[in-house]
Amino acid sequence: MFMNDIFQIIITEEAILIYMDNILIFSDNLEDLHHKTNRVLNVLQDNNLFLKPEKCVFEVQEVKFLGMIIHPDNIHMDPVKLVGIQQWPEPHTVKQLCSFLGFCNFYHHFIPNYSNIAYPLNKLTCTNGPWKWNELHVNAFATLKDLFSSQLILLIPNKTKPFILETDASKVTSGAVLYQTNSNGDLQPCGFISEAFGPAQQRYKVYDRELLGIIYIPGADSLSQQSDYGTEPDEEQTLLPDTLFIGRIDVDLHNHIKDAQTTNQLANTILCAKTLNIPSPFKFSLDDWTIDSDLLLFCKHIYIPDNKDLKQQILHLFHDLPSFGHPSIFKTTSLIHQHYWWPGLTIFVKNFINGCTTCQQMKINTHPTTPPLTPIPADPSTLPFQSVSIDFITNLPLSNSFDSLMVIVDHDSSKGIVLCPCNKTIDALGTALLYHQNVYCHFGLPKCIKSKLSTTYHPQTDGQTEQANQEIEAYLHIYCGTAPNTWAESIPDLKFSHNLQTHSVTKTSPFNIILGYNPIPIPPAIEPTNLPSLSERLHLLSTIRKEALAAHDLAQLHMAHHTSHKFTPFKLGDKVWLEATHLHFPNQSHKLSPKQEGPFTIEQVLSPLNYCLKLLKAWQIHPVFHASLLTPFAETDSHGPSFTQPPPDLIDGHEEFEIKAIISHSGNGKRRKYLIKWKGYPSSANEWLKEIDFKNAPKILNNYKTLHFL
Repeated sequence: MFMNDIFQIIITEEAILIYMDNILIFSDNLEDLHHKTNRVLNVLQDNNLFLKPEKCVFEVQEVKFLGMIIHPDNIHMDPVKLVGIQQWPEPHTVKQLCSFLGFCNFYHHFIPNYSNIAYPLNKLTCTNGPWKWNELHVNAFATLKDLFSSQLILLIPNKTKPFILETDASKVTSGAVLYQTNSNGDLQPCGFISEAFGPAQQRYKVYDRELLGIIYIPGADSLSQQSDYGTEPDEEQTLLPDTLFIGRIDVDLHNHIKDAQTTNQLANTILCAKTLNIPSPFKFSLDDWTIDSDLLLFCKHIYIPDNKDLKQQILHLFHDLPSFGHPSIFKTTSLIHQHYWWPGLTIFVKNFINGCTTCQQMKINTHPTTPPLTPIPADPSTLPFQSVSIDFITNLPLSNSFDSLMVIVDHDSSKGIVLCPCNKTIDALGTALLYHQNVYCHFGLPKCIKSKLSTTYHPQTDGQTEQANQEIEAYLHIYCGTAPNTWAESIPDLKFSHNLQTHSVTKTSPFNIILGYNPIPIPPAIEPTNLPSLSERLHLLSTIRKEALAAHDLAQLHMAHHTSHKFTPFKLGDKVWLEATHLHFPNQSHKLSPKQEGPFTIEQVLSPLNYCLKLLKAWQIHPVFHASLLTPFAETDSHGPSFTQPPPDLIDGHEEFEIKAIISHSGNGKRRKYLIKWKGYPSSANEWLKEIDFKNAPKILNNYKTLHFL
């Protein structure tokens, strides 16, 4: 990497090749070679790197480089490296076979159909069973040795001359050979490439395997050749979508650009001025404007007139195709700017991508909705444990027959806690009984109980109890980590520890607010000399509770201020994306599933922070969500409509919508259902269908079954 970094500029100019400490400098003429050599030597000198003269050669027509001998027009394997290939003994272990294949892989570009020939040998290295060397392996071993001994010469490619590419596929491999005409006018290979099929690809039909052999075809021409499979029935053939093939930029696009330039007043005027070589009719110079292939260019970039349809066509090409993969605003702009330019390019790209539903749905939301927090106000007349919040810590290790912990927090007054070991299966009656035994007997009946306040996946509504749970779990980790089955015995000490400590909100301890003093945890270093009178203690207790209430209100103001964000509440009828982190569909990869689902329509505004969505009935989840899980659905003018929602087709007198894809399935046998996505509709319109509903889409269903082995 260091060598590539210091020679980066020269490498990009295709002046040298570098592999570790091997440097190859090449040129068509001696003068240019001297210039490049001096540049390389200067870079080495600037970086305190030195060469051994005895290991260097200069101004030669033939050079050895990385086990190959390079001539001006061709390249072949180094005979020194091939010495002894005929005497290579047959391997008797996997290690010996891997040694032979390692040598072969180094020169595999010189061997036609290499993967197909070496397939039996490679397969033998992958088996965990006993070594079985049979006639198939003997023939493959001998064939490779003969091919390496044939000293095949490859032609060095010339980028200015046309190439001919031949592809083919067998049952287990695909391959290709790149040809070019040599100085004698004969076709000579420039290199071979082959690749073994995986288990699934080996089960493909003959047409599919042949298509896997296509490496790159930029377009049909007079040299193209096709095999004749006219005798095969049509149903065995599969038409692949255009997006699977990498080709040249659509010629029709440039024709559209020409038409747009000739009909645009500014572009047409500049074209006429440059064609007739007359002075600029504008206040600006035309030096940066040129004409190439009847197209108007600005600073060597094709000029795009003010035509929204044409700009959208270019954006769809450079943003939506699999070759580009929905890049970011900056990357898309950079890709387009390599070929095209128009005023406001960056702004148009930004608006286009902001309206791209694929990006909104599939990419991680780096700017989630952050509504402000609305703390629950404290009742100024509340006494200790008159307003409480209740929560449960579950799935703890079994201790004294308990596996859960009931946490009761004094919400409005002291912030003290009461902890009650219990079981995860506890019901409402059991909860009431625990409360009666542990809280009611000391503080009486509460005025208010806060429990399960939150909407789906929104614990911030009871942050106080969540924080208490974290402190409790940390205590248990520290003191019960080595003996997790003893946590129930530590609850009295845990409860005493929490209520003795000064709370960050009230600035005093829960014990001090409840009792008017702190119990003694250990013998004091100095005994107290005097005790306050009853009236003084009551006055002190009243003062402490008033100060705690004031501190509680101040903490709420501080929290609301420091968590305030610019947030615009949603309105009835708005379309929003729903965060899909906690949505799980059967037989669907969580890593590759959409980051957001929707868009869904807001059916009801319950509060500025809570909304009821119009969800799919099959989801069977509560439709109320907090604003932090919702993101506005964006549809921009630059991008245009995202979902065309085409009308149904009339088939046999019945309306039928077109199925785009099957997303997942659930159930078995006759009860199996498939979650499908309709073509031209958002994921909020996805629907579960039975197998009988696929009468007019059997190919989609059969392909899905084959892929999932159903």
